[in-house]
Amino acid sequence: VIGLAIHLGFLLVVVRPVVSTFSTSEVAKEGQIALAHYSNLNSITSVATSLFTVPAEIMMLLSMGGFFGKDSKR
Repeated sequence: VIGLAIHLGFLLVVVRPVVSTFSTSEVAKEGQIALAHYSNLNSITSVATSLFTVPAEIMMLLSMGGFFGKDSKR
């Protein structure tokens, strides 16, 4: 459980920003209009998915915390 929490933190803190920066720089090579469309699409997608991902991450972390204190023999 602790390993999974550390892995999740690594993904959220390191991998997500790197992928976002890389994809934005690749789209920027196509030009200003493509970058404007990508930014709008990214914004709309972010708002739509945050409605589901935020509660899901909170519930997952709560369930990890509930499992952490359990006795392994049970």
